[in-house]
Amino acid sequence: MIALGFILPMIGGGFLMRKFITTIQQQQASLPQPSRAVPARPEVTVLDVPAAVARAQKEIRELADSADKYRLQTGRYPEDTESLYAMWRLEHPRDPELRDPFDATRYAYLAEDGEYDIWSSGEERKDMKARLRVTSGESVRLPEKR
Repeated sequence: MIALGFILPMIGGGFLMRKFITTIQQQQASLPQPSRAVPARPEVTVLDVPAAVARAQKEIRELADSADKYRLQTGRYPEDTESLYAMWRLEHPRDPELRDPFDATRYAYLAEDGEYDIWSSGEERKDMKARLRVTSGESVRLPEKR
């Protein structure tokens, strides 16, 4: 008798729990799902292109210095943009985060085979390395003249 008094509520409780979970799953399925699309880059109007180029050169050089200091401390370059910017924030805790003046996003960064590239999208706002760029051991390259 005691066993039945213990088992029956567990069976009924399990049924109620499954019913509750099913109801929650159905409610969640009916909610609108978040978009997984990549957000569009913000629209930025650059009125003074030479000033934006000069700013990007200066900021890319600052990030390159941070990458070099990271390597001195750890023996390797930062593995991703977040690590690069974390190192920069340690050196500049009160300064606002560096943003590409052409699209208001972080500068692009890639570390491979013991070297790195940091670049700006440039005036044409294309995510390509051919514009304002610094590679480990080099100075900031100017945009190509057309």
